Amino acid sequence: MLVAPTMNLMMWTHPATQANLAILEKRGVMRVGPGSGELACGEVGSGRMAEPLEIVAAIDRVLASDIRLAGKRALVTSGPTREPIDSRALYLQPLLGEAGARVAAALAALGADTVLVSGPTQEPAPAGVRLVPVETASENARACEAALPVDIAVMAAAVRRLAGRDRRRAQAEEGRWRPTVLRLAENPISRLHRAGAGNDRPALVMALAAETDNAVEKRSQKRLRKRCDWILANESHPDGTFGGTATRPFG
Repeated sequence: MLVAPTMNLMMWTHPATQANLAILEKRGVMRVGPGSGELACGEVGSGRMAEPLEIVAAIDRVLASDIRLAGKRALVTSGPTREPIDSRALYLQPLLGEAGARVAAALAALGADTVLVSGPTQEPAPAGVRLVPVETASENARACEAALPVDIAVMAAAVRRLAGRDRRRAQAEEGRWRPTVLRLAENPISRLHRAGAGNDRPALVMALAAETDNAVEKRSQKRLRKRCDWILANESHPDGTFGGTATRPFG
């Protein structure tokens, strides 16, 4: 049995409702939603019925023969981040977000309760996946930490955080500006990778890495440095590292 509850915010959060929900879950009744947003009564908050495609995706998961991740929580990061350089310019990673969206869809299809933290992309959120849109590296980190604890974390986003910029005037005889030099800082969500045996450390942490050469060697070094369980390296292809569709196996 699968239920898709919807009701007023105060009714949903009432202790009696939550107690009854716990009884139903112990009896094996599964649930999709509710979400948050504008309610039929005009209020805003939790209690909004799941969208039709979410319900369909939940039905697919219930009827699927392989739901080995049922009862597990998964976090996936995807897409680029945007860092403001000044009032007129942004530093933007050229990532489409397709890989992260596909990973999130696969996890949800196997029954995992999946959260997708995504930077600005044109990639739609997969059915049955809760999307948390972000823009900057700091927003990405806060959204990921808010999703904890999870059992699985797949870090597929291209995250770069600016620590500052240097724009110095060249020697007088040159009469021109030197190019702006951007100083990058460690991605704040790296703390999740290195959480060791902490309570919030997911049982499986998987990272993705884009490399232009020596992908196998660099991948192994990065896995050890970031203390990931698995790491997948994307090596450059003729049609480009980002947005390309060509694949080949290696090492």
